[in-house]
Amino acid sequence: METKEEKTPRVCLAEDEAIIAMTLKIYLEEMGYNVLGMAVTGEGIYNNAKMYHPDVILMDINMDYRRAGIDAAKKIKKEFDIPIIFVTAYTDELTQEDIWEITPYGFIQKPINPKALKPVIETAVFHHNIMEKNLELINRHEILFNNVMNGAAYHRIKVNNDGTPIDYEFLMVNESFEQMTGLKKEDILGKLLTEVLPGIEKTWIEIYGEVALTGKPVEFIMWTNVLKRLFHVYAFSTRKYFFGTIFEEIIKGDLDYDRYIKRAKKGIIPISKFNGKNSK
Repeated sequence: METKEEKTPRVCLAEDEAIIAMTLKIYLEEMGYNVLGMAVTGEGIYNNAKMYHPDVILMDINMDYRRAGIDAAKKIKKEFDIPIIFVTAYTDELTQEDIWEITPYGFIQKPINPKALKPVIETAVFHHNIMEKNLELINRHEILFNNVMNGAAYHRIKVNNDGTPIDYEFLMVNESFEQMTGLKKEDILGKLLTEVLPGIEKTWIEIYGEVALTGKPVEFIMWTNVLKRLFHVYAFSTRKYFFGTIFEEIIKGDLDYDRYIKRAKKGIIPISKFNGKNSK
């Protein structure tokens, strides 16, 4: 049986201004959080993360040097995958590349409003727990994933400073994906589409970007000139910036191949999910 202490979210702080750090600590302890460690440098918060592995880290951006918190967050994210909330007066110091690499779970503006602390922290811990459960489920059902007859893949969209999708990363693919695309898992996981397939049609990024940012699923048929293949694709998203695809290759000789190939080479063919027919 879990104790009350075990259920209490554990927090580490990274803040080099003593008054702000102590104020945060008081606020958090009054709200019932267990403050495990307080650091004033990027190296200090990294060491605390390694020692305590807290449920969440509140991170100042500028400490012993400018952007020290950002550098520490990248290292912590890569090695420990602990949710990070930035505490800062200048959120614009994070570039889109920073956000892409760190995926912060929230921001708390200075001067600190104590009423804003708990909702942001609770949301961060909740979302991280959900992601951990999802990863456990994915690992648990990896055999099932690999034996799906259709091609299946999971990706993360990359956007520029304006929020426009410009690329996406391969996170997971199954064996059918490899067979239908000719791409090998060991060659593409962790890489971007434009690295794997230079010259790929931008339409793929545009379609998947909209799915990943809006959460609206889409079904379509499209030809890719780079792979010289025709695909029937269903794309969906359950978390912003991430999306999954389930697809099949339409091969020459299939009735659908002759039906769609000329139109598909001219552009995307949307499929209506309501009647199973081509939308006009």
